[in-house]
Amino acid sequence: MVGRTSLMMAPEEPKPTGATPLIVVAGTIGHVETVDRLIAARAEVNAKDKDGWTCLTMASSKGHSEVVDRLIAARANINAATVTENGATPLYIAAQNGHAAVMDRLIAAGADVEAKVQDGSTPLLIASKVGRVEAVDRLIAARAEVNAKDKDGRTPLFAASSVGHSEVVSRLIAARATVEAASEGQHTPLHGAAYHGHARVVAMLLAAGADIQACNSGGATAEELALSKRHYAVVELLAQAKGT
Repeated sequence: MVGRTSLMMAPEEPKPTGATPLIVVAGTIGHVETVDRLIAARAEVNAKDKDGWTCLTMASSKGHSEVVDRLIAARANINAATVTENGATPLYIAAQNGHAAVMDRLIAAGADVEAKVQDGSTPLLIASKVGRVEAVDRLIAARAEVNAKDKDGRTPLFAASSVGHSEVVSRLIAARATVEAASEGQHTPLHGAAYHGHARVVAMLLAAGADIQACNSGGATAEELALSKRHYAVVELLAQAKGT
């Protein structure tokens, strides 16, 4: 009780990190009752710590959905970007961490589903890269651009294919992601999946119409990339698809 009382007495007193009591309680602890009290005491809901994290960013990163509700109702900035994490928004961080319930609240409140971080990655791209299936579902339902590219030309499908997240690949293909979208170096999702040895994803991309003969800027096909990494199961799969 001592800690909670002190928070109420000085709702804006920051820690050395710049974190205010509301940022600490909302993000690290997720204690709804204390958040309510701090908001009632007129704590600044959009205060940032030294890394540019607000209380909504912290709560979103930890999956504290009830706290997120309170902060949105208190008019927290739902698109506030951090200084660290490449300038990520609460939705981007929630998607990266797979907090679907938090995402539901942020999207319903009007969060920008296309907000990019400094490398050009969108919430859908990062969710696809790390294999957060529920997050991908939420973003597709919110009409996020399935073919958005980062600064290196990578799409969500390329990211998911290269890492081998077959469930995400399935969702993106169903959402009509372009299977031939190439990154810098003319690497397609099929190239990425073959190079990293993800046979199941390779089969899915072929079934979706991926061009088996497509070459990257170095002139290599998916089969040649798989062979260079000794992914023989993938090599055999691609050879069979060519009819050889």
